[in-house]
Amino acid sequence: MLRSHLWIAVACAGLFVCLGRANATDLPDEVKYLGTLAKDEAGLVEAARRFALQQLALVDWDQKLVEEYGQSGEASLAQTQRDTMERRAKLIRTVWEWVLEQYPKNARANNYFGEYLFDYAGDEAAGLEHWLTAAQYDENLAAAQNNLGIYYFHTGEYARGLQHLERALKLEADNPDYLYNMAQMYLIHFDEIEKLTKDPRDKLYKHAMEMSAKAAELSPKDFEIVQDYAVNFFAAENFGVQADWKAAAEAWRKAQPLARTEDERFYALLNEARVCLNGGDAKKAIAPLEAALAIHKDNVPAQQLLSKAQQAP
Repeated sequence: MLRSHLWIAVACAGLFVCLGRANATDLPDEVKYLGTLAKDEAGLVEAARRFALQQLALVDWDQKLVEEYGQSGEASLAQTQRDTMERRAKLIRTVWEWVLEQYPKNARANNYFGEYLFDYAGDEAAGLEHWLTAAQYDENLAAAQNNLGIYYFHTGEYARGLQHLERALKLEADNPDYLYNMAQMYLIHFDEIEKLTKDPRDKLYKHAMEMSAKAAELSPKDFEIVQDYAVNFFAAENFGVQADWKAAAEAWRKAQPLARTEDERFYALLNEARVCLNGGDAKKAIAPLEAALAIHKDNVPAQQLLSKAQQAP
């Protein structure tokens, strides 16, 4: 786990006021161009964000290559790719540290660096500190509120988590990611949400499904969000309510063409059949099961469900 660098950023903030901001010569050659934006705070942060996202995508690709080389016994190639991956990660960190040297109070830069530290560098403590700093400098930055909300839910501080997620949605009511996150918290931590809101479970489930449906409507081409809405119908039993299986079947049908792999499409077809059977419509379960078996013909659960559907009156 990497050590937190927040105390360095804070301690150095005053130093840079006295000595002046670092210039472009402090940047590695690959990102010297960022120095031309040093006087444009918003432009610099946005450019750094684009660079970081690009590099993170390459880091993910590097990781896949490392695994492939490792599995094929090509240790030298795996190490070379690992070194490349580590250089990219170090460069991302360098960029954000440099940006924050220029603008230590920029909320977005703190939030983005926090995401990198928390999600990629494995330094959760430093990531949290940067999110808190971001929220301190701009309490209306929805991204920071969302990140803090998820963090506090995961650490069992449900009241704080709910407060931050509600704040994020108040600021950006049509953000599909925030809607998705809040729906997840309602459906996973329903006991705690019930205590905090004093709402009955049927109302909690209805609200969660409304948020999940809205997220899917706002991101109709995002497989994970659209599939999540379909999956959430299965949570109805936890709330003591009857799921709308017809709506669930339609949700699974919408997820199928978005599937990124044949396995994802297989499970979407299989679940469409399951919800059709749950809703008492065995005939409509047959077609998706036959399509699923065309992908994985030897899948036993699919075979059993097809037999059940065909034998239903």
